[in-house]
Amino acid sequence: MPEEFAFVDNKCHIYMGFFVSKKESEFIKKYGREQFENLLEEKDVDVIEIKRNSVL
Repeated sequence: MPEEFAFVDNKCHIYMGFFVSKKESEFIKKYGREQFENLLEEKDVDVIEIKRNSVL
């Protein structure tokens, strides 16, 4: 989501959830959420696709 959608009147934070594989979870823990998001963007991954393959 674009950053401007992340906050509502500085009171609410909007988050989006999607499934990640075990390897993706380990990647996030090691390198952080932002690096994982960059990887998803590089690979042009549709995170909404429930049956998507892992990027790792």
